[in-house]
Amino acid sequence: MNGNFDIDDKGPGSTKRINGIPLGSSSAKFRLHLWILPVFLLLLSGAVQNLHAYRLYLNHRVEIKGPDVRLRDIARIDGASNPEILEGKLIARNLQRPVYLPAGELQSRLNNGPESLERVHGVGVWIIPLNRTVSVGKLEEMIRDELKKLPDHELVSEIDIRLPEDLNVEVPTDGIEMRFGLPDKVSSLHVGERIIALDVYPLSDNPATMRDLLKRYQLPLTIRARRMVPVSNRDLPVGHQLTSEDFHLEERLFTENPPVGRTPAELIGKRVSTNVNENDVLSPDNIKLDPDVRRGQSIRLVYQTPGLIFRIRSVALREGATGEVIPVQPVLPSGQRSNRTLRARIVSTELAVIENE
Repeated sequence: MNGNFDIDDKGPGSTKRINGIPLGSSSAKFRLHLWILPVFLLLLSGAVQNLHAYRLYLNHRVEIKGPDVRLRDIARIDGASNPEILEGKLIARNLQRPVYLPAGELQSRLNNGPESLERVHGVGVWIIPLNRTVSVGKLEEMIRDELKKLPDHELVSEIDIRLPEDLNVEVPTDGIEMRFGLPDKVSSLHVGERIIALDVYPLSDNPATMRDLLKRYQLPLTIRARRMVPVSNRDLPVGHQLTSEDFHLEERLFTENPPVGRTPAELIGKRVSTNVNENDVLSPDNIKLDPDVRRGQSIRLVYQTPGLIFRIRSVALREGATGEVIPVQPVLPSGQRSNRTLRARIVSTELAVIENE
């Protein structure tokens, strides 16, 4: 038997034969089964191949630190017969700027592969190469430049900003915009520790992607007040009366409660209220100054909110000099004192502004 089938049909009334064997016989049926089996196996093999159609589940954004971007970096593969080969497929190389890869474009690239791609789940993926480190000094310079754009930019010279020396900020080399989460006034940057956001956006003409936030850093920022203050030239005992030889003016940085700068004329002739060491700052803490506001004195209290300014009478609960924060009690319209105590910073002998409620 050579495996070929010869069907013998001599016309109406004749018996059809396959290789000389009557068609209705058991031998002919067996020969037909042998012929159908290879066709069935061929069709089955095609169905099995379709069972190996795979699916991709895209990440929304991925950060890449190496030179190559492979399929495993941007998506999870499900249902592939050889996932290792697919995972290693090169998608991009040596990216310098963020790239948005839509799902449809990715599917077009992969349709000619050895396995059938059934579906890509997800709209698209941002590929963000983190191949540039922004130095701490550069970040501080950028923050100062942003502060100089604010309405009260002249106050920038009165503060010092510092970021941790070990801060690590990585961004793409090109094609991005960096925005800092700063207040709308320099005066709102109070001394001390605070966190500001650094947001990274793509430079794009596409309205659908230009507002996508690529990456956010939380930057720990130290803000110090820069003040010209009187500093003692030597150790000064309690009760010593100050002369011009006892101190000099020096610029110093303060992370909390910066003292009010005093002119030499305000200090000469005043007495030291506690022992002062050399290089100590002379302030109301160690110098007995004539108070600008005395305890029990009536003083106007100002409270300001966006678009509104409130002025009320109040009573100082202790004495203080200009720039100091003292407790005050508002006076009600009936003339009685409120039971509530507020903290206010002295502006002049007759005026104070609410510091904290």
